Amino acid sequence: MTPEENARKTIDDKLRKSGWIIQDYADRDISLPGVAVREFPTKSGNPADYALFVGGELVGIIEAKKAGVSLISVEPQTRLYGNNLEQEGYNPVFVYTSTGIQTRFHDTRDPDYNSREIMTFHPPTSLCKMYEQKDTLRSRLKNNMPEKLPDTPREFPLRDPQREAILGLERSHANNRQRALVTMATGGGKTFMAIEETYRLLKFAKATRILFIVDRRSLGDQADISYRNYKVGDRKFIDLYNVQHLDERPIDAASSVVISTFQRLYSKLNNTEITDEEDKGSAFENDEDEPEKSVEYNNDIPIDTFDFIFVDEAHRSMYGKWKQILDYFDAFIIGLTATPQDFTQAFFSNNLELNNPKPNEVSKYTFEDSVRNGVNVPFSSYRILTEANTDGVLVEAGDEIQLFDRTTGSLRNTKAKKSQTYTPEQLDNIIESPGHIRLVIDAFKNTQEHHFKRPLYLPKTLVFAKNIHHAEIITEIIWEVYGKGYEFCRTITNETKNVESEIKQFRNEVQPRIVVNVDMLNTGFDMPALECLLFMRNIKSSPYAQQMVGRGCRTIRDDRLREMTPDAISKDEYLVVDAVGALDALDSEKFSKPPVAKTYQHIKKLLDRAADNKASSKDLEQLANRIKIISKRMSIETKNTIQNACDMTVDELIQTIYENIDEHNQLNEAKKRYGEEPTEQQLCTIQKEMKRKAVAPFYKHKVRDAILEATKRDELIVTQKRDELISVSPVNIKQHYDNFGKFVKDNRDRFMALQIIYNTPYRLHKLTFEHLEDLADALKQPPYNLTPEKVWRAYERLNNSKVKNQLVRLTDMITLVRYTAGQQDTLKPYGEFVMEKFEVWLKTQRGAGADITSEQESWLRNIAEQISVSCRIDKHDIKEAFHDVGGLGKFYELFPEGDQMLIQLHKELTNFEE
Repeated sequence: MTPEENARKTIDDKLRKSGWIIQDYADRDISLPGVAVREFPTKSGNPADYALFVGGELVGIIEAKKAGVSLISVEPQTRLYGNNLEQEGYNPVFVYTSTGIQTRFHDTRDPDYNSREIMTFHPPTSLCKMYEQKDTLRSRLKNNMPEKLPDTPREFPLRDPQREAILGLERSHANNRQRALVTMATGGGKTFMAIEETYRLLKFAKATRILFIVDRRSLGDQADISYRNYKVGDRKFIDLYNVQHLDERPIDAASSVVISTFQRLYSKLNNTEITDEEDKGSAFENDEDEPEKSVEYNNDIPIDTFDFIFVDEAHRSMYGKWKQILDYFDAFIIGLTATPQDFTQAFFSNNLELNNPKPNEVSKYTFEDSVRNGVNVPFSSYRILTEANTDGVLVEAGDEIQLFDRTTGSLRNTKAKKSQTYTPEQLDNIIESPGHIRLVIDAFKNTQEHHFKRPLYLPKTLVFAKNIHHAEIITEIIWEVYGKGYEFCRTITNETKNVESEIKQFRNEVQPRIVVNVDMLNTGFDMPALECLLFMRNIKSSPYAQQMVGRGCRTIRDDRLREMTPDAISKDEYLVVDAVGALDALDSEKFSKPPVAKTYQHIKKLLDRAADNKASSKDLEQLANRIKIISKRMSIETKNTIQNACDMTVDELIQTIYENIDEHNQLNEAKKRYGEEPTEQQLCTIQKEMKRKAVAPFYKHKVRDAILEATKRDELIVTQKRDELISVSPVNIKQHYDNFGKFVKDNRDRFMALQIIYNTPYRLHKLTFEHLEDLADALKQPPYNLTPEKVWRAYERLNNSKVKNQLVRLTDMITLVRYTAGQQDTLKPYGEFVMEKFEVWLKTQRGAGADITSEQESWLRNIAEQISVSCRIDKHDIKEAFHDVGGLGKFYELFPEGDQMLIQLHKELTNFEE
């Protein structure tokens, strides 16, 4: 069969699966519901490979090419066929080019149309529906989206970053960009932005259905509540459009919004069952490099089921393990993330039709931006260092220890057979030291009391634990250290009964004050009253660490905070205490995986792959390595079970895997059978045979069950050795201080802002906001990795008596540089300096006989405040900033010599030399 014939066969198969009837031209019957006619003649004499008929109308054509051909390069030829057919009175608006393996599609009615890659062909019913519409989705995206935001009042008005994201998305859609990324800090309002955009797409672009996809069930529950309660004017979203939270039922034809996990949607596409455990799990918790999940076409869920897909928290597995789900649908994909990484940027750079390597990031709103705008609060961080989490734990031969069986919960006393030092990473995984945990909790309690100084109510606190047993030990020790009980501190894990009720109580009631959590509240958990985080589980992943730290960043009204914490005044910041080094990941430039906490789940997947004959050589090597480790704690009964089931010892089983996946052994076996130079096909045959030998023992469920049982039956060493506290100190504070000083010194002649502030401060009136933005952007880059907020907090903690606590603005870079350069003795907000200067200037003017009315003084104060936050003032600023109170007209009425007055006032208020 020639390559061209192979392509035709594959295309035929895909068309049939999509609901098309394939006919030769001589046998055509276009009255049938959907017919693909082969070799349809055209005016030029060259036939179209396929002509697509729906309801007797020729609506589209397919140009077939052999595998490996660049489809974009042959599209002009395909369009020529379409033009010829148009001259004969047909209207083939849908154009496909396909090799069977790769398919591209476009609708010639789209404005500035270009093709896009799709998984397979649209079914006839879909093309019929699109064909009958008076305009296309892309036409409506370009022409129908109103610039006004929003068009009706909202219960919670959109913030500027949300508006920018919506307008950025709509510009992207209008330009036919298939993928767009919205980067928005935790607490910035990604979900509400997505709901508002959903409403606009449904109303103005007439989108049929929109998917909001998440990576675990609890986030879907939150999104479902948000969609249903969102108000458009005086009506709820659910009153206007149907929202379906996908469960075991099929996708409802009447639904406008579908909320689903990747796991649930995958089960729908593949017609498989899904467990609650699979639906609850988060990709952040099990971030293994798994192969893509294979997805076959399902005619009950055609590729045009969704027009838009919102991907909530654009996690790496969504573009690896679950990528085929996103590729399945012919839809615009919108990524929502607070923590973009390289893999996210790469996915949203994949706009081949535009040949654009840069990510299509339509808006960016960082955590620092959110703090600066008062959307989030900053955090203070401390590191608890003890001998155990710094140097490890030494257990000497003969020491009294206990062995805790995690499966049965039994505890037995014994003595250590040999001396061994356990590393800090092995704490609470291999060895447990209650003395270390007690020391950490005691230090944490003291840090809290010193930081918050609240006599009655401990701030609402979330503790991150490694596993369920670890969480239970921490909870018991918290009860002891704080002298409290169950109402004060509780544990929430995936084994907690009525978990949603427990979370709701923690979020909305005074008690409990502390929750010790395992994997349930690490991401996607919003609690504005939360003021304290304690890391007792290490994290190696930068985005995951950022997600966890972000749990405490939300702002909250003072009165609402006092409902949760009666003796609190306000939430100006939150506290993060690190007992394991988790915060080190925040400064990591390179993404790295978190540790695999669920060994049982991981080896179960490897065993399942082997049992289904889907394991790769890498999988089998990992499996052999795991069994080798587990074998050391297997009971004699378990080893006998395995030997009886597969007729080999555990050691022989491990060796069988290693021998059969070894490439050298595979080549030697091929040479024995086929001669010294076996072909690639012959070698492939041998590799498959040897791999089957490696996986054959795992076809037997008794072998798999025995290995899993041994995996669960591991023992934790418990030592009662004392631990010693080394220090509790702020994280990276001195480093921030030193880095900023170095930055100013090294760049004082490079940036205009530094030249003006550092060298010629009397020219401060020439400084612009853009100068400060350039400076701040450079400061964010390696090796400094700083923001104005971080530098201010560093100075505040190192020299509290000379630093004023405040919400940091970009203009405060001026006073930071001056303080660092020794040009001022105290560090206080730039705005405070400006307003002090204003009071002096106002007094001077009145002393000179100026008659300043109360209305003029009010305007002058507002002008001074404008200078303090934006470094500038001119008539354009007056026009914009004072529009609601009369603008330029009123300004010149009050100040006839206003232009000159602005220049003089600006100079006076920014002159620090007097």
